[in-house]
Amino acid sequence: MPRLRLGLAAWVVAAAAGFSDPQPRPAAAVRLGESAPELPQGAVKGKLAVLVFAERATPLPEHVLKKLEECGAVAVLVSRQPPEEGVKGYTVAADPEERLTRRFLKTGSAVILVDGEGVVRAVAPSGADPAALAARWRAGKVLFESACARCHTEDGAPEYYSFNIKKLAGIGNRLTPAEILERTNPVPMGLNHYSIRAFLYTKEEIDALITYVAGL
Repeated sequence: MPRLRLGLAAWVVAAAAGFSDPQPRPAAAVRLGESAPELPQGAVKGKLAVLVFAERATPLPEHVLKKLEECGAVAVLVSRQPPEEGVKGYTVAADPEERLTRRFLKTGSAVILVDGEGVVRAVAPSGADPAALAARWRAGKVLFESACARCHTEDGAPEYYSFNIKKLAGIGNRLTPAEILERTNPVPMGLNHYSIRAFLYTKEEIDALITYVAGL
């Protein structure tokens, strides 16, 4: 029996089941899948970094530090006047003119994941756990490369694949996470399991996959 495509109905079921909206549409100041040279990432160049824009930050707890280490990521605190003694768990970057801090705090996209090449891969609201964002993106990357890249390619750039989108690259700037979820047509397959293109995922795995795809 061919697999039934439920379209919008599947999305409604998935939303009711508790799928999260893992990241907001990015602020105009940054674009997902594109480099952002103005961001202060020089101190951690070559590493996966989570930039946290804040007036001030509390030290990161041990479990967050451990998860960051497992992800091979670092957290960077960006503030107008970073404390001289630093903040536990953060690499500190100054924003002397307060231009970036004010901009990102105003838009609400105050936590930004940047890969080792300086490309913006994910955004999250102020107060988001930097380690959770990095871990979700890493998990999504593994899922995408194992199941999706064979058709979409690793960068999602081809325009010839898929019946309802031209390409995946830059999709996070065109669609919200909820709209991306709708286009995956997740088919419920039992308690906390959904089928996408014959692959079985949990709700948490789909959240991770959408976070990664949005940043292509």
